[in-house]
Amino acid sequence: ISQDSKAVRDLNKAKNEYYLAYEKEQLFDAGGKSRLTRKQLEHRRKLEAKINSLTQVVEDLKNNVLFTNAFEWRFEFPEVLDDEGRFTGFDVVIGNPPYLRVRGAS
Repeated sequence: ISQDSKAVRDLNKAKNEYYLAYEKEQLFDAGGKSRLTRKQLEHRRKLEAKINSLTQVVEDLKNNVLFTNAFEWRFEFPEVLDDEGRFTGFDVVIGNPPYLRVRGAS
């Protein structure tokens, strides 16, 4: 799974929002006592639930059976791409041999 995928971007955004809203203040809080309002506590719970949900989605994508033996042709055949990574095409197409002789022989 790529760091540019929507699920990973959403997870990182939620983690950053959580850090900026709640973790940053605790770095210098010597008492350790929460001074959050009821509304902030509710927002914090919702954000934690969102982070947990998105973490599960990302883990499911990483462990997806579909991607176990995935074949990325752009990595395997870079010679068919131009300098910007766009598909330029193949020079030769190899197909199955004609079966007309086989049908006529039997």
